[in-house]
Amino acid sequence: MKSQYVKNLKSGDRIDSVFAVKFKKPVRNYVNGYMFEVRVADKTGEITAKYWGDNDENSVQKLYDDFQKPDVIKVTGTANEYMGRLEIGISKTDSDILEETKEYDIIDFVKSSERDIDEMMNELTGTAESIKNAHLKTLLEKMLKDEKFIDRFKKAPASMMYHQNCIGGLLEHTLNVVKICETLCDIYTGLDRDLLVTSSVLHDVGKVFELEVSTVIDVSEDGMLRGHIIMGE
Repeated sequence: MKSQYVKNLKSGDRIDSVFAVKFKKPVRNYVNGYMFEVRVADKTGEITAKYWGDNDENSVQKLYDDFQKPDVIKVTGTANEYMGRLEIGISKTDSDILEETKEYDIIDFVKSSERDIDEMMNELTGTAESIKNAHLKTLLEKMLKDEKFIDRFKKAPASMMYHQNCIGGLLEHTLNVVKICETLCDIYTGLDRDLLVTSSVLHDVGKVFELEVSTVIDVSEDGMLRGHIIMGE
């Protein structure tokens, strides 16, 4: 695991850690040469890193081109505060480093649900078993028996950033919606529980295909074109 996380950094800290690339801003000139900004992140937050190069525009551009989202880069520099925001400054010196690396642990970049995934799957299975309508029950059973799909479903996030954006997040979100629907059925006894609960289990299944998890949570190419609602049909 990493020894330095974004949320724990403070001005003046010497940084020597790995971060995932979120996005980059193009190379531009400044008073002493050429520089660029890269937004980096780990599972605790995001921070901007600024590389301050010399007058050799080609070498700065080459460094800029050496890594892309969602690569992991090794960053050695110094944390400092600029206009009220913390950032990492990286200079062209022997002691400062900005380069892609393959040596990292995925758990440092994408957090997992605080709930146990196997326990949540058992809860979901119990929900399916509680359905009395034969057709709806068969539908849920077929989903649960699809090992390839379920392996992706139980690890998928529910969103990129707004809620349950973590491994196991989609499963956690689904169970939360199931509980809401079951509570509504207790209050409004005329509702069709089987239909409502089955719909809550299936309502976001398209996110299994819409979202991709690597060192960051991102939207797949197909997800950008179609979206999880269409993909879940």
